[in-house]
Amino acid sequence: MKRIIYANPTAQKIYDNYFKRVNKCIRILSETDKKDILMELNSHVYEATTAIQPDREVDVLVDILQKLGDPEDVLQPLVAYKKSQQAGYSFNPMHILQALYLNVSRGIGHLILALGYIVIISFGSLVCLRLY
Repeated sequence: MKRIIYANPTAQKIYDNYFKRVNKCIRILSETDKKDILMELNSHVYEATTAIQPDREVDVLVDILQKLGDPEDVLQPLVAYKKSQQAGYSFNPMHILQALYLNVSRGIGHLILALGYIVIISFGSLVCLRLY
């Protein structure tokens, strides 16, 4: 991935910080998957910031990075999916354990939300039946 160089040092710090966070999120993936994700994100940033004035670099960069979202939130499902694919192809026990951890940890959160909704609906139904 070719790094984008900005004239404004603040814009450069924001850009570098964002991609450090991205690299931290995708560090467990294979090199080809890392490269694909980094190039895709970098192309979005590049397309949004190519034709702007140097005095507006910070504003446009902050705006596009907010639209892309926090890497920790946005990339987590993609990393889990890519790791599952890698585990399926390689049958490496380490990759399988990492894929299971990433997918189960996401699944537990969804399971807790589902159980909460079931409890709310059940109690609501029981209240209505009791009043009837």
